Amino acid sequence: MAELAYLSPFSGLNLPFEIAEARLAALPRARIMGIAPFRGCEAAVSDALAAAVGAGLPDVGRATRLAGGRLIWAGIGQWVLTGSVAAAGMPALTGLAALTDQSDGWACMTLDGSEAPEILARLLPLDLDTANFPSDAAARSLLRHVACLLVAGEAGCEIMVPRSFARTVVHELTEAMRGVAGRRALEARERSDPA
Repeated sequence: MAELAYLSPFSGLNLPFEIAEARLAALPRARIMGIAPFRGCEAAVSDALAAAVGAGLPDVGRATRLAGGRLIWAGIGQWVLTGSVAAAGMPALTGLAALTDQSDGWACMTLDGSEAPEILARLLPLDLDTANFPSDAAARSLLRHVACLLVAGEAGCEIMVPRSFARTVVHELTEAMRGVAGRRALEARERSDPA
C-alpha cells in the first residue's frame, strides 16, 4: 500500500518572513491531542494529567509549559496537549475524557518581535498588551475571520489556526507586518525631516 507523504500547511509560503522588528515563522509539526473531560470528570482529568505529564489542567485563559510540550486551555471545557508528552498523557485519561488526535488539523506558527502586539492589534479584537496577555496566557479569538488559538510567549505569540486557513492567515499577518513597518518608516522620516 502506498503511503502518503506529509505536506506542511505552509508549503510554498516563504516562511520565515521578517520585516523591521517582526518575524513570522512556521512551527515544526507536533502532536496535538484535544481533551474534553466528561461531565463531572474535570478534577479527575486534571489529577490524571498531573500524574502522567507533571501538570494538571491549566485555568481558563492559561497554558502550562511541560518538558516536551504544552497543555493549553482551548475553550469552554476543552484543552489541548501538544508535543511529545501528548502520547504519554492519553492512556491516563481513558474513560475520563473525549480524546481526539488533532495533529493534522492545525497550522501552528509564531509571530515574534517588538512589533508583534501592534501587528496582532490590526487583526484581532483582543488587547494583547503584556499586562493583559502575559507569557503563557491563552485565548480563543478571530484573526480577521479565521478562528484561532493564541498562546503568549516571551517575545511574541504562538498562533494556531485550522490547517485549511494557513495561506489566508499568513497573507493577513504579512500584510499587517508590512503595514506596521511602513508606518514606522514614515514616522521616522517625518521626525528627521519635519518640513
